[in-house]
Amino acid sequence: MSERGVDFMQGWIHEHLPGELPADKATARILTTLAALDARHSGLEVREIEEEFGSLERVIYEALDQPEI
Repeated sequence: MSERGVDFMQGWIHEHLPGELPADKATARILTTLAALDARHSGLEVREIEEEFGSLERVIYEALDQPEI
């Protein structure tokens, strides 16, 4: 398990997903690409995130589909 991966993903979702984004597969794909690029820029491999959460695209899609708290 990668604590760095968990911390990155939770922070990234908190920072990038609030707002009025459509909860669809196309948006999830675009955000997945952005998250992967940000992770790599931070020195983190996507596999470190996926070891804990599974598919990065699925995690983002599910986060898009959550009502705001």
